[in-house]
Amino acid sequence: MDRSTRFVIQNGATAPLLLCVEPEAVDVILQEDEEVAVYDSFAQHPVTLRVTRSDSGEAIISIWPGDGDVIVKKDGVDALDLVNVNEAVAPMQSKP
Repeated sequence: MDRSTRFVIQNGATAPLLLCVEPEAVDVILQEDEEVAVYDSFAQHPVTLRVTRSDSGEAIISIWPGDGDVIVKKDGVDALDLVNVNEAVAPMQSKP
């Protein structure tokens, strides 16, 4: 990749902010003052941030990769790794 950029998304609101890392549809919730770092390597087309609202009116920021690789990290951990950890823990929590 020829180009790269890095930026931070920080939730400055008191309400939780939902980030959706696409195309995997990984949800990351930011509580007040929490943040994620976005690392983007691309050739021609950088990452796109798309802001929408849920049916109940909460803001959602979707992070769409361009023509390269995007890594989203919360507390130094890749968002995709957070999903894998949550999926592994969920079945253990449901056992009696």
